[in-house]
Amino acid sequence: MNLRNIKTGILSIRLPSIVTVILSLLSPEIARADQCVWVSKQQALAAMARLEPGQTIYSLCEPCGEKKPQSIVIKTIALNNIPESRPPAWKIKINDREIDFAYTYLMRRDKNQQSKANFLVNLSMIANCPANDISPTIPIK
Repeated sequence: MNLRNIKTGILSIRLPSIVTVILSLLSPEIARADQCVWVSKQQALAAMARLEPGQTIYSLCEPCGEKKPQSIVIKTIALNNIPESRPPAWKIKINDREIDFAYTYLMRRDKNQQSKANFLVNLSMIANCPANDISPTIPIK
């Protein structure tokens, strides 16, 4: 690999390293690895069946170090195909932002328990989109 060096007096810094650091500091979104943003039509439809305006969903990027889910109220929701993708892919936008199923959770009630204990279930599990380093469910205390 051919790397350019910037040399200023005693300091010698590799350009790609500087760019990577600056971009990661400027945009936390870059730290997220897209796992389930572009999905199959079947996966997108499975997710859409469980999403609706007015619903509260939760965003949590565990691989990024986030510890607490952030709530998002769905105001708008859109299902879009991605014409340039091969094989064909689809994406869901909530409030005009693409979502990654791997970092999106929905509230569910455990029907097997008598208590009103709630938990969050990962949208990638619902849509059958393989995702790494995420919790399939998160208990709510």
